[in-house]
Amino acid sequence: MPVAAIPNFMTTLSSVFATLLGFIITAIALLASLLDKPLLKNMQKTGHYRRLMTDAFDTCLVLLVLVLTCLIGLMLQSRHQEIVAAILIGLVVMSMLCLLQTGRRLFNIIKVIS
Repeated sequence: MPVAAIPNFMTTLSSVFATLLGFIITAIALLASLLDKPLLKNMQKTGHYRRLMTDAFDTCLVLLVLVLTCLIGLMLQSRHQEIVAAILIGLVVMSMLCLLQTGRRLFNIIKVIS
């Protein structure tokens, strides 16, 4: 990747993943407001609700680390930005895996509720 393109890469990543972080936080808030539903009560009894929330918070943590790494990388000099860009690629892969897992769990809940 050309050195001149790295700041644009980091800016784009931080924007996209900060937006995804906001959506996950909103999903957590919506689930917390639906605790009186029978499905969520049953999920609490069986431990699935705790697992869902743990996965969602882990996803939020990974996304937050990714966004903060992007922002810190933007403040570094060019030679250090190349190293941060390589780290970001690993964080993107990890965050996508977390997002897929959390998204699948949230989709299953929405499918059952509706």
